Amino acid sequence: MRVWNDVEPYFSTMNRWLILLVAFTCISCARESCDDGKLNQDEIRIDCGGASCDLCPTCFDGIQNQDELDTDCGGVCNACPPIWVEVSSGVNVSLNSIAFENESDGFIVGDQGTLLASSDGGKTWTKRALSTTADLNAIQFAGNNNVYLVGDRVLMESTDGGTSWSEISLPLQQNWKTLWFFGDEKGLIAGSDMTVLRTTDGGDSWLDRSPNSNSRNDIVSAHFTTSNSGYLVGNGSIYLTSSGGGFWVETFAFDVGNSRIVFDEVTDVYFANENRGFLCTSVGILVSESSIWLDKNIPVRNGFIDMNGSAGLYAGLRQSGNEGVIYFSSDNGIIWKEENFPSAVQGVTDVEQVDEVTGLIVNDEGRIFLRQNPF
Repeated sequence: MRVWNDVEPYFSTMNRWLILLVAFTCISCARESCDDGKLNQDEIRIDCGGASCDLCPTCFDGIQNQDELDTDCGGVCNACPPIWVEVSSGVNVSLNSIAFENESDGFIVGDQGTLLASSDGGKTWTKRALSTTADLNAIQFAGNNNVYLVGDRVLMESTDGGTSWSEISLPLQQNWKTLWFFGDEKGLIAGSDMTVLRTTDGGDSWLDRSPNSNSRNDIVSAHFTTSNSGYLVGNGSIYLTSSGGGFWVETFAFDVGNSRIVFDEVTDVYFANENRGFLCTSVGILVSESSIWLDKNIPVRNGFIDMNGSAGLYAGLRQSGNEGVIYFSSDNGIIWKEENFPSAVQGVTDVEQVDEVTGLIVNDEGRIFLRQNPF
């Protein structure tokens, strides 16, 4: 008993040291883990990477993590790309033309006297009453609360931003397809049978300024780069004026080798400035560079194009077949990238690029598609 009593203090002390050593070891183990909030072990970043922990989250891992708003975008990653959504039009007739005065306020016109208005950038639309049931084909803001629209055998004007409308009497009755007004005095309308009417007194009088042509095709689109210089297009023809629409001459698209680019149809024309413009044709999108036209080599045909600043929107058909397609440019139309879309876009009748992000497409089934930020 005496021997045991002499040795007992030694073993008690030893046991206490062993307990402390085990506890310290366990605490150390607990500290070095993949969820301790520290960069330890062989971690690449805190609590991730290395041989022991999961891979570190990135902006390219196909997983919504970190503080991302959606998979691999938003938060610490690049901004999430815009998305396309369909918004309600409330009608089932063909919608034919879009025009916006600013980033919020715009109109859409369509068949059977349809006029839709939006005050929130195209997110919602309400129908406005008009005194006509004609098919309406184009609408334009002309500044100072003046808005004009044309349709089959009708021209209407609003002087209060589109709240009220009155019909303007015309000397000729055609199916008017396009228009271009400079304020509340000068303007022109164009349409079937290559007919062009021009006014310089706010529509009180009109003069026939149709191109001298044997063709009786429709003029479908107009665009002016200045108050004097402008273009009209329709079917396979392009017409140019340097007199504000007083006189028109047929012009042609020539490439860098001075060879004429031949196409059966032109559906739209848009000029960003006096030297740089776009034609939507049956052979694709052509772009002008100081009177020389270049094929953008985008596999599309016909369609419609619009730009706002450096942002450009195109919608039309693939070069082969009847499948609809959308392209977007963020660099003044130099590079165009195809946009993903949740459903087929068929029967496109017009596009509008409202701002650098927001875009709109309408079609012949009364559908409206909106391009917007996802959050």
